[in-house]
Amino acid sequence: MERMQILLIGKQEGFTLIEVIISVVLIGIITSLVVPTFAMFADSIKQNAVERKILILFKQARAEAISNRKITSVLITKDTLLYQSTSQEKIEFKESIKKINSVDKQAKICFFPNGRSSGGEVEIILVDGVKLNLKIDPITGKSKLGDN
Repeated sequence: MERMQILLIGKQEGFTLIEVIISVVLIGIITSLVVPTFAMFADSIKQNAVERKILILFKQARAEAISNRKITSVLITKDTLLYQSTSQEKIEFKESIKKINSVDKQAKICFFPNGRSSGGEVEIILVDGVKLNLKIDPITGKSKLGDN
């Protein structure tokens, strides 16, 4: 006669296959919602950095004209902003710029020692297709960026 032994097994620990599948699906859904948001956030940060650098370039040219009492200018090419400081340092800005259109057909914006400028309006198209409208006030010489 064969004796049957019944083994008492305590409560098993671990996850069932269904629980694991549900967890993986939920993680996938959450990831698919979060990743595009981070990508848009990163693009927004990059665009803001480009905008700030463009404004800084024009503010630097204006400030240098006032402090050194010499006319300074920013040259505008089809895809680059060029500025040569009075110390002969050349600053070339083309980061993320696809195309630049001078609305009033000026090839350069001049800044004068009294704080004024030749004024102008420039449309800057970034690599990702965003259009920025840069306006330089002729009376105050201050630069302002706006989206189109």
